[in-house]
Amino acid sequence: MPADHLQGEDGSDAPGEVRLPLAAIPEAPQTDRDSAARAVLQARFVQLVNELREQDPLVRADVHDAVHAMRVTTRRLRSALSTFRPLLDREVSEPLREDLRWLAGVLGEARDAEVLRSRLTAQLQALGPGEQRAGLAEFVERDLGDRYRAAHRRCLDVMRTAPYLDLLERLQELALSPPWSRAATPDDQLVLRKRVRRDWKRLRRAVHELDADGDGDEALTRLHEVRKAAKRVRYGAETLVPAAGTKAERLAKAVKKVQGVLGDHQDGAVSRAELFDLSVRATADGQNAFALGVLSAREDDHARAGTAAFLAVWPKASRPKLRRWLAEPGPVVAAERRSPPGTAD
Repeated sequence: MPADHLQGEDGSDAPGEVRLPLAAIPEAPQTDRDSAARAVLQARFVQLVNELREQDPLVRADVHDAVHAMRVTTRRLRSALSTFRPLLDREVSEPLREDLRWLAGVLGEARDAEVLRSRLTAQLQALGPGEQRAGLAEFVERDLGDRYRAAHRRCLDVMRTAPYLDLLERLQELALSPPWSRAATPDDQLVLRKRVRRDWKRLRRAVHELDADGDGDEALTRLHEVRKAAKRVRYGAETLVPAAGTKAERLAKAVKKVQGVLGDHQDGAVSRAELFDLSVRATADGQNAFALGVLSAREDDHARAGTAAFLAVWPKASRPKLRRWLAEPGPVVAAERRSPPGTAD
């Protein structure tokens, strides 16, 4: 179906104009272990900006999971700007990071409502006969569905504004002509690996801080910080997959498991926080909200299980052999070290 005539899930025409006033960006160039560091990073920018442009009309058309996909791409772009910050002119990259944070927040409201609706509806349907209450699942679906649709409309409103279109234009410029800083060594991939290694150390510190004393809310905050740090390591490793191959893939997959466990834990925390207000609205609607109390207790159990699951996956994700390659010199550096003094260009 052409991008200028996508349809929503209900079969209706997608609201809003979906044509983008931007020229096409060439496909990301192929890179490998011999590619320059700048080429590796630019290929990542091209890939992600193209993905974002492809997801724009899908979000406008309310295609299933499109909001989530666009939010993830937005976060990957922001993470790349953060991890590889020294290679870029901060006068250009920092405003982009802030605007991507803004866009992720806009998309996040709809995404959170979508996740909550799916999670609670499935949990209600899984309750035993003695715990279910007629009409409650339908109320939850309607209540959270209305919240999602309102949040999605706000997304569309933002995506019709000049600041949003300006952000797309600036991202296109980032992909076509990255604003390199003077510190951006053209050839040495080791600078990229050092930046991912730095993010790994940040993740390790966040994990160590989990052992500190603190109440339930503080422990939840620390787990969320671990999740964010793990996500950043994963995205950084994914950037280096074309250059480092299976070594980068293994690290990204291992950290993805950590992120996945903690992501489910975070979704449960959001669910617990919403269940009380949802039960108040359900009671006001004449529903018997007993089952929502059951779900709240089960989310508490799920949180404890999530912590145990993290403790199970972390030792495997933190094995030294998974990240040893981050300290290895790239082929260009190795060649320079073998060259006799005075022969380098």
